[in-house]
Amino acid sequence: MKDEDIVKYLSKELPNYMIPKNYVKLEKFPINANGKINKKALLEIECKNIKSQNYEGPKDNVEKQVLEIWYEILGIKNIGVNEKFFDVGGHSLKAAIMANKIYGRFNVSFPLSDLFKNPSVREVSDKIKQIIENSANEEYLNNEEIILLKQGKNKTKNIFFVHSAVNAVECYAKLSKHLNQDFNCWGIKATQVELYSAQKIQVEEIAKDYVQRIKKIQPNGPYYISGWCIAGIIAYEIAKQLENMNDKVEFLGLINSPLVKQESIGLRFITKLKYIHEKEGVVLKKVIRNTKFENKYKDNINKENVWDLFINELDSNDSYEIEKEIIFNNICLYEPSCRNLFSNYKSMELKEMLLKFNIMRSLINAIYCNYSLREKINANIYYYVAGKDKIKNMELWKNHTNKSLIVHYIDSKHFEIFDGEECSCLGDKFNESIS
Repeated sequence: MKDEDIVKYLSKELPNYMIPKNYVKLEKFPINANGKINKKALLEIECKNIKSQNYEGPKDNVEKQVLEIWYEILGIKNIGVNEKFFDVGGHSLKAAIMANKIYGRFNVSFPLSDLFKNPSVREVSDKIKQIIENSANEEYLNNEEIILLKQGKNKTKNIFFVHSAVNAVECYAKLSKHLNQDFNCWGIKATQVELYSAQKIQVEEIAKDYVQRIKKIQPNGPYYISGWCIAGIIAYEIAKQLENMNDKVEFLGLINSPLVKQESIGLRFITKLKYIHEKEGVVLKKVIRNTKFENKYKDNINKENVWDLFINELDSNDSYEIEKEIIFNNICLYEPSCRNLFSNYKSMELKEMLLKFNIMRSLINAIYCNYSLREKINANIYYYVAGKDKIKNMELWKNHTNKSLIVHYIDSKHFEIFDGEECSCLGDKFNESIS
């Protein structure tokens, strides 16, 4: 059976991000003394023959060095120069690591926005050579706060997407491929919460910061704003602040963004995810369940910097990485939605997983515990429902617009809405709304 036949079969059963990119043929599975599959031996197999069907090797020294960087940060060998970064296990934090390594090796500032436009090894290499040849580093200042996901044909048309609960914008890069070619698509990232501990933040302040970034790119309306899940609440606040500045918001697109009444949120849910300095040690204990660490730092366990203390332990003791699977399962027991948000956790470093966990806690605390939607906006609200999920309080959004709530149904689940046909359908519905 050919690799493409396996992919074709799996695509009927699994979302795109779960389908393996490479396959290894074995005559038989290694067996341990108990007659069971020896998983450790499987991990030790040196997969020298893993190559994609369209594998092509490097043609020059720049491509060779970029490949070496990818091998190092992705932990995968035999990547071809036409492979795309986000298709072989890359994500936003690994992209930042890649940009730093490119700077260290080539003395070239390579912003993340260029990776979305040039995602393959060859394209990254060509861009590096172009920057070097033109001596145009001043045009490539690092801006990790707002990323160009797709360049459109019309410089005046922009759509701005607010990062996900774990500060990711890759999902919008997938959607951007299906959107009207006139639009430039931008992903806004939450750089101010990228700390290991959870942070006390306010939705109003987050939105104020994002409005300033948006206006640097587009000083005046009409504006197109969107967000998925809890990011839809931030997108709404952005729209409200823009209107209060007498700017027109042409489009507010909420992608499966439930509006939950504060009084209806379960006390257990808030208590678990809420940011409370005095109880940070309680949260960390439930997540790491590491007696050795707890005993070592028992006098500091409830201090604000307890997460940083644990991260420092990770830096000084590689054995903690072995506990990643245990900690992942503890996080999912603590908050089940993390199983989907961290679906690619095996390719993450443990530190990155803890960072994303606390970014999520910071945002949920800001949105569900410290924010109220009091005003109505003057724009239509376009709501895109993942129809396979149980719909929650969608109609509540009618109370927050002076115009209409326009609902589109996507035959999808919440965490699959940016995959394959579902993403294409979402793009079609978006285009209907923004045209």
